[in-house]
Amino acid sequence: MRRILLVLLVLACSAQQVMAQNTPLSASPAELSAGKRDTLRAIGNLFERRRKSGKRWTYVGVVGVLAMVRALTSTRSDGSSLNAGGAAIIAGAFVGVPAAASLGNLLVYSEEHEDEVDRAYRAGQPLPKRIRHRLKKKDFE
Repeated sequence: MRRILLVLLVLACSAQQVMAQNTPLSASPAELSAGKRDTLRAIGNLFERRRKSGKRWTYVGVVGVLAMVRALTSTRSDGSSLNAGGAAIIAGAFVGVPAAASLGNLLVYSEEHEDEVDRAYRAGQPLPKRIRHRLKKKDFE
C-alpha cells in the first residue's frame, strides 16, 4: 500500500512540474488557482505557528535559566549547595532543550525562508519535502 501511495505521489509531483512549466513565473493572486492559494495560506500558517512555538520555547529557556540561577545560589537547610551533577541536569533539561528547540524553530522557519518557499511555489516548483510533511489540516483552515 505504501508503494502505491509513493508511486502516486511521484506521478503527481511529475505532473505538477510539467504543468508548472506552462505557468507564468510571477503569478498574481488573481491568477493563482484556489488550490495554490489555499496551499500558500497553509504555508504562511505553518511558518507562523512554528515561529510562535520557537518564541514559547525561548520563554521556557529563560525560566530555566532563572531556576538554575536560583538553585545554584541557594543553600539547603543543612548548609550544602547543589552539586555539579544536579546543575548539569538542570542546565540540560531546563536550558539546553528549550534553547535547541527555540533556535531550531526560529532559524528554520524564519520569514526569509518563508519568502523563499512562497516564491518557489508561485514559480511552479513543488514544495520541499520537509515543508510538505509538516503541513497539517489546521494549517489549511
